[in-house]
Amino acid sequence: LYAGGGILASSQADSEWEETIHKLETIQRLLR
Repeated sequence: LYAGGGILASSQADSEWEETIHKLETIQRLLR
């Protein structure tokens, strides 16, 4: 599985990481 996001100058690294993890968890739940 792959999930990613766009990084901007205003991005917060921790928030981007959490968002990516959330995307992957959603996909994983759907595939179970």
